[in-house]
Amino acid sequence: MYQASYKLRIKEIKFSEGGKTKMIQSQMIQAEDNTKKQHLYIAFGLSNREWKLAFGDEFKHRQKLISARCLNLLQAEIEKARKHFGMEARVEIYSCYEAGRDGFWLHRYLVSCGIKR
Repeated sequence: MYQASYKLRIKEIKFSEGGKTKMIQSQMIQAEDNTKKQHLYIAFGLSNREWKLAFGDEFKHRQKLISARCLNLLQAEIEKARKHFGMEARVEIYSCYEAGRDGFWLHRYLVSCGIKR
């Protein structure tokens, strides 16, 4: 998602009663730009035996299967996806999954790793 926010700065205002002189000078200033921010998205398909992981960066996708509840493999796949998409180490990661049986402890783990829901 590409977006930027702007602020309007008014430099000078001249205004006369009776409609004679009106002058407003303003300047649009870019306050925040997140067009260059990268985000890694991960969706989980959770089951008893395996987890299906789907990674994306808005343009490309990557899918992997790992053993269920294997956090070492999960971290390794997140790192591989980050490198696959050419992202920096401090990229923001967002996750999506159905809570179900594993969702609650998984949520706490992902939050402790800095992954947002």
